[in-house]
Amino acid sequence: MICAEAEEAVSRSTGVPLNPQGPGQQTIPGSGRGGVRVPDLKVRGQEGLVRLRGTIVEVKASTGSTFGDLSHRSRPQIRDAVEDARRLRSKAKVLLF
Repeated sequence: MICAEAEEAVSRSTGVPLNPQGPGQQTIPGSGRGGVRVPDLKVRGQEGLVRLRGTIVEVKASTGSTFGDLSHRSRPQIRDAVEDARRLRSKAKVLLF
């Protein structure tokens, strides 16, 4: 539950809605199932991160105090977000909360 709470807090803080899971979800290219990742917050469209903030945000909740405390599952997600930001070049940045 801590992850969902963190995602909701970041959504409120940025003013960007959560990316729905299932029908209507937005994806970015990545190493996940089917060659895509499902970002925590909307990326494209009028309410999307790229348009509103010029960023891609990946929310990670950790009980640890360093980046090394993130799970092994989290690291590929972050790498995929970074690669998509690079693909979008100057139009996007990656922020970790």
